[in-house]
Amino acid sequence: MVLMIFCLSVLSLFAVCGSVLQFLAVFLDRTLQNSSNIFILSLGCSDFIVGTWTLPTIAVSVYFKSWVLSHSICKFSAFVDSLAITASVWTLGFTALDRWMLVKSPISYKSQMKQRKALKIVGLVWVISGLAAAPPLLGWSGYDFSSYSLSCAMSSSGGFDDFNKYYFLFYVLLTFPVPIALIVISYSYIAWFVLGGGNRGREVSVFNVRTAKITALLTFFVMGCILPTFVIGLIFWCGIRFAVTKATSKIVIWGLLANSAINPLLYGWLNSQFRAVYRRMFWCVALCKKYNTVKRSAFSSTIMLTPTFRRSSAIRPQESKKASSLLGWTEDYDKSRLHP
Repeated sequence: MVLMIFCLSVLSLFAVCGSVLQFLAVFLDRTLQNSSNIFILSLGCSDFIVGTWTLPTIAVSVYFKSWVLSHSICKFSAFVDSLAITASVWTLGFTALDRWMLVKSPISYKSQMKQRKALKIVGLVWVISGLAAAPPLLGWSGYDFSSYSLSCAMSSSGGFDDFNKYYFLFYVLLTFPVPIALIVISYSYIAWFVLGGGNRGREVSVFNVRTAKITALLTFFVMGCILPTFVIGLIFWCGIRFAVTKATSKIVIWGLLANSAINPLLYGWLNSQFRAVYRRMFWCVALCKKYNTVKRSAFSSTIMLTPTFRRSSAIRPQESKKASSLLGWTEDYDKSRLHP
């Protein structure tokens, strides 16, 4: 149990910190404020939700071995989890398609994928996610605590008697097949293009070949997190649940959640532009910390030098004037330390 909680905490930390760093990088650097990174921000939003809500609630359920909050919060939690996971999967698919367009026609890419168009696609992603997650709140199937995933989810075993396998099929088909197809086709083309199958002599100079290779390989690794969930969903819908043990179900579902911790690494740290902004951010933090340390040290030395010269009724005017001159020297000395 302790190991499980520790792993969930680490995944949550990676998802939250990685997402926040992505937000800050795009906000602080105008060169990152482009249409491609709109998809990255959308992915960061879903990962942030998983890191701040889904993984911590699962950790609490693991500790208490049950759901300790109200049933209304359980339904809300299941809706948020379903919304974030569906949005994450769809955003991964459109991100792959966006990179395919960039590799295929980098010169005409800016005219084909403008920021307004990217925003519309991201809006469509979240609308689809809402349509996939909302029906149980409206009476089609239901949400309840699941002993398989140790979280609130669609009631597929125990809890509700109105489990509807048709909604389950609706959710699985709406969430996984299209994004999986986009990911496989897009990154297969990128890998083929980078390895020499395409005419790279024309426009490939604007694309980072090394990043394309790494992204293609790691995205297929991400498929290892997404595809098993799709397969398990079909097995459950076919009614052969005995083929899936609780341990297998937990591994598959947690693998899907772990994808939120992998995404910041995949789309942030492996991107040379994001890395450059991260480097500047870390240097800025280090320099600010060093400056504050010097400032506090100078202030401490001032406090140590000035008490002797405090104004009081026992000090004569000549001594007070002398004290003021010494205090002024101390301030000038501190300024010279801070600004050599």
